[in-house]
Amino acid sequence: MIFNVITEDLFIKIAICILGIAGYLVARHIHNEKSQARPLVCPINFDCDTVVHSDYSKIFGVPVEIFGMLYYAFISLSYLASILLATVWPHTLPNALVGFMATL
Repeated sequence: MIFNVITEDLFIKIAICILGIAGYLVARHIHNEKSQARPLVCPINFDCDTVVHSDYSKIFGVPVEIFGMLYYAFISLSYLASILLATVWPHTLPNALVGFMATL
């Protein structure tokens, strides 16, 4: 089976990469809906449009979903590089990069 070959460390890296891609897609969806002035559907019976279009939806004039897309793309790509370049890439580098991004 393929699960016998995948170590726990590799499994965690793959999971983080997939979750990063999912986060990127959610942020992109919000950006697309917002830029086309379509209302967002919120599954928990709240008004998501109020939040997305509030004064707090931008930092220095840049929509926060852009920051989200950049962050999630960075996470996904760094862990993907860690998976593909396992012999060259130090094992702690993706964690250090994520920690650095969290401090910004």
